[in-house]
Amino acid sequence: MIPDHVILHHSLTNDGKEVNYNAIKRYHVQTLGWRDIGYHVVIENQRGKVNALFGRMLTETGAHTKQRRMNNRSIGLCMVGNFDIAEPSPQVWNLALRLCRSFMEIYGI
Repeated sequence: MIPDHVILHHSLTNDGKEVNYNAIKRYHVQTLGWRDIGYHVVIENQRGKVNALFGRMLTETGAHTKQRRMNNRSIGLCMVGNFDIAEPSPQVWNLALRLCRSFMEIYGI
């Protein structure tokens, strides 16, 4: 897969004390029956520190946006939080922007 888009998502969940990456992966694998987490990268606040956790390899097709076959041509980046209710923290947003810019530079997007 050579991506031509980076798609930003939010998990629609609160970022809690539990490492939410694992909760999202459990849901994708155990509930939905997927082989792995659907996103390539998940950004979350872990005990006061914002981290990016890699899911699917960047060379693998994601499972995050099926419309217009975007899973086959995009990198899925998920920020943990419900941004319908509150904006992402500046730390989460800035890391998402840095990753997005890096992917754009690497893949010529």
